[in-house]
Order: sequence, then structure tokens, then C-alpha cells
Amino acid sequence: MVSYLRRSPGKETKVKELVLNGANTGKFEDWLLEQDMSGSTVKKYLHDLSVLALRLPDSGKIDRKALHDFKEWLIDSGRQEITANSMLAAVNKYLDFSGHPELSIKLFRIQRTSFTEGRKELNKEEYDALLNTAKEQNDTRIVLILEILFGTGIRVSELQYITVEAARKGEAVIRMKGKTRLIIIIKKLGSELLDYAAAAGITSGPVIRARSGNILDRHSIWCRMKSLSAEAGVDPAKVHPHSFRHLFARTFYRETGNIAMVADIMGHSDVNTTRIYTLTTREEYEKYFERMEKFV
Repeated sequence: MVSYLRRSPGKETKVKELVLNGANTGKFEDWLLEQDMSGSTVKKYLHDLSVLALRLPDSGKIDRKALHDFKEWLIDSGRQEITANSMLAAVNKYLDFSGHPELSIKLFRIQRTSFTEGRKELNKEEYDALLNTAKEQNDTRIVLILEILFGTGIRVSELQYITVEAARKGEAVIRMKGKTRLIIIIKKLGSELLDYAAAAGITSGPVIRARSGNILDRHSIWCRMKSLSAEAGVDPAKVHPHSFRHLFARTFYRETGNIAMVADIMGHSDVNTTRIYTLTTREEYEKYFERMEKFV
């Protein structure tokens, strides 16, 4: 699968041909899919690996120096540490696949903060503005999509599990990436889903569909959200399918204070993954410090 130029403690692995060769790339892609990775993640990993290939020396060899130079180049090219780390993670996954985990690159250390920049996060007032604008336009489908994403915390790729049967039962069973979790559908949302399905002549299966009857794709949803954000006067940079998942997690966490419960609902194996969804905004963080002034 991989050609080795020499086998020694400082061994180099010739992989440029592997990265650019369709057959070998296909094997790596298959391996990633076997790890229950989503199609979008696999696509990103393949792209990041191709970026590494273009940065390799003319010899096409990967060794520690080449990897170190690539790591430094990522920052020199203007990428943020979090973006660079995501690309390094893809390279490390490839090294694992090729049987050389000892060459794995250390990620940049990023100090955690207790807040996130509020201007980047969709808030409840902005969500209401989007929802009200969609209602004014009588776009019932996008209204339901917004309510589902914010009301359940599911991923846009999981809309297919919001079926007529699930709406009747008041719960949906989500099966993704080898995991199964139960999502509650509140009565109000369930009733809206059933009314919409009845009007559209949908008697079973997914409620949210394209006009063709197929599952509505992520790109179509994203485009509609962008146009809706402009019409509602909400910063388009804040509006994308995943932003409603963030808003759900933050809202649910503030109501319950139970991060483990949020992790279960979101389908996270590690609560540290959930933590990024529950950070307060910078503005709220500053208010906490202002309240502390009377004790200082």
C-alpha cells in the first residue's frame, strides 16, 4: 500500500504518489468511511492531504522535517491555529492509516477560554427574527426546519429521521456514525409536522423533503437560510445549519446546567466536545465581571 524508502529510526515514507493516485486515495477514503466518518469529513481529510502533497519536497518524501515545515507553513500562510490543527489531524489520520503513527505531528496548543465571541454566534433574538420572517413569507418548510434544528439539536443531515411516524410518537431515533440516540419531539412541533405532512400528502417517512420527494440536501437548506438571513436583517455569517445546533446546546445547558445531558442529546461521546457549544458569550462574560465589582 505504501512504498518505504528505508526502514530505520529516521525512516521516510514516499507518499506523494499515494496522495495523488486515485487508487490509493480510494483506499484511504474507504478506510476513513470504515471509521464511521461522515462524507463531508472524508472529503475534508482528502483535501487537507492534497495540500500537504503540494508542500512536499520534490523528492515526494514525508519525514519529520517535511512535516515540521508543513506545520510552520500553515501558520505562516495566515491560518488560525484551530484551522491548522484540523488539517494536521487529517495528516495524522493518514499517517495512522499508512502504518506510521510515530510520525504524527503535535497539534498547536490552544488555551481554552470560558467564553466565545458573541458576534459569531446566533442568539435567540436573531433566531426569532429568522423564524418570524419565514412565517411572514408563508415558507412553512423552512419554518419547520428552523424549529426542528433549534428544538432538537440534531444535525441537518439527521432531518431524515424526523418522520411522520416520529412526529406521531413524539420521539425520533437517530442512527448516525454507529451511534443511536433518542430525540424528543415536543407536542407543538409534532402537531406542526403532522399538519404539514397532511397538507403535502406525506403519509410516512421523512417530513422534510424536496419537491421531487427526495431528502432535501444540505446545500439547498444552506442557500435558503442565507437568503432568509438577509431578509430578516441577521448577519449571514451567523446563519448556517450548524448554528442552530449551537443555539440549542447553549439554551438547553442554561436551562438545566447539566452538560452530560446535553452531550447525550447531541450524540457526543466526550463532554469536552460538548463544552464548545455551551460557552457563554463575551458580553455575558463581561457582565459577570462587572457584577463582581461590588465584592472587590
